[in-house]
Amino acid sequence: MIIVGEPVEKLFLWGHSSCTLNLADHNEILVFGGFGGIGRHDRRNDSLLLDPVTGALKAIDLEGAPTSRLGHTASLVGDFVFIIGGRADPVNILGDVWGLNTTNFESRLLECTGSLFPPRHRHAAAVDGSNIYVFGGLNNDTIFSSLHILSTESLQWKEVLIGGEQPCARHSHAMVVYRSKLFLFGGYNGEKALGDLYSFDIQTCDWKKEKPLGRSPHARFSHSMFVYNNFIGVIGGCPVRKHSQELALLDMQLNMWKHVMLDFIGRELFVRCTANIVGDDLIMLGGGAACYAFGTKFSEPFKTTLLPLMSLEGKNMGLEVGAESVAIRCDGTEEENDICNQDLHGGSAETSIQSFDLTFESGKHQLDATHWVVQVERRYAKLGKDILKKLGWLDLGRKVYGQKDGLHICFPITEKLSSALLKKQHQYGDAFVGHNDALISNSLVEGNLPNDFSCLTAFSLLKECGATLLPDEAIQLRTTVKSSLQIMNESVASLIGHKGLSEKLLEQIPARWERLGDIVVLPVTSFKDPAWDLIGEELWPTIARSLNARRLARQVGIV
Repeated sequence: MIIVGEPVEKLFLWGHSSCTLNLADHNEILVFGGFGGIGRHDRRNDSLLLDPVTGALKAIDLEGAPTSRLGHTASLVGDFVFIIGGRADPVNILGDVWGLNTTNFESRLLECTGSLFPPRHRHAAAVDGSNIYVFGGLNNDTIFSSLHILSTESLQWKEVLIGGEQPCARHSHAMVVYRSKLFLFGGYNGEKALGDLYSFDIQTCDWKKEKPLGRSPHARFSHSMFVYNNFIGVIGGCPVRKHSQELALLDMQLNMWKHVMLDFIGRELFVRCTANIVGDDLIMLGGGAACYAFGTKFSEPFKTTLLPLMSLEGKNMGLEVGAESVAIRCDGTEEENDICNQDLHGGSAETSIQSFDLTFESGKHQLDATHWVVQVERRYAKLGKDILKKLGWLDLGRKVYGQKDGLHICFPITEKLSSALLKKQHQYGDAFVGHNDALISNSLVEGNLPNDFSCLTAFSLLKECGATLLPDEAIQLRTTVKSSLQIMNESVASLIGHKGLSEKLLEQIPARWERLGDIVVLPVTSFKDPAWDLIGEELWPTIARSLNARRLARQVGIV
């Protein structure tokens, strides 16, 4: 997303808030507060307006602006934005409420009455009608599990007496409203990240733990949620994973999780950012991560269209978003009918393929080739690999590689399979001859293969993936590759042996770590012995090389 007007660095924030303003002739996004910005990174009370169509960013001179803060919420009710709570500094947690008039951009501190609303930050808020619902949050060592309602008409707080399956205390979670119900996902309970989903019926005041079909999003905190038509989306958060570009979608018509892989997101860190829906577009603003030893990383503004999701609503199917390929994985299980009654691993590869036709690429070296690959479209690469591996047809002695066109992936297959296919070469047409097309169409977007499926189904699926048999023109035999952990252990052991230090120090080498972009974050318990400081100048470059990282950091407690 290209930003014009004010410098884009003004949007290098996290812990800020954003609201979509529905103006007379267009929509704009109001951004307030957060940590970061131009110059010295600090808590802010800046107000910015972003036009999501043109990318025009302008600063607002907000009369009577709220004090600087992060970890607050901002909720739009009519023409007013209500800013609730936040953190002014590490010890000053706020419980105030500010009202911002979007017609003249004047703000004032509101005097609210009713139930006691304790100060907090990292809470979640959602709007239904004229009421703002606030759940959870953090105040120093206190984590809240209460649900409060702020009536924007009477400016009264009310703590709700709730029933049902109540969520535990948490902070850094996310919450949205869909059809008079609150939906809350994830968060941090003081010990671990959470991956549970709860709904709250606004009419009955009952909580319910939801268990949709399909694979649930991984546990996380400091993520974002949004509502788009009949989907609830979950994106980003901590801990950052290798596949952090996944967008989880809860299809409310099917009550099923679906997953979209947005391959072009991987360079951004959507942690403590905001998600705004403007028309059919998703706009992600801010976010990033702090490395206490080496500085901070902020994410660029990001925009993508969600309009193609409408073809997915209530269905299982593939999808293209913008100019980039995405893969939809609908992990609800479908019962398989009318398939070949052959054992998964029973029979030879030759007898398993008698009913199938595989496309051959023309080439003068085909008959002389001794190694072959099956080429599939990149968007079906995971499914193709799972099929070949599960049936024992994937040659693990050679490497998978991508074609130069960037659209296809080649998987090396075993000699047994390729020999059987070559014997049938004179029968092969343009593609497989498959059966049970309805089943295959549904199976294409499932995240995992059924536990029991036939070779007939497997080859029909490969047909739908655009499978093509090719000679392996770039044979690369696998070599034994040491893991990063092995390399680090050996390198550090050599270093402390050379320096004459105790081998007991090796017990403090971590077995796990996290990656945040080019930063590797080590656990708080790693390398704590003061003896490590004696070799620090050589130790840290050694670890960075072992883990293929440019920068290192060690975790600290959440503040």
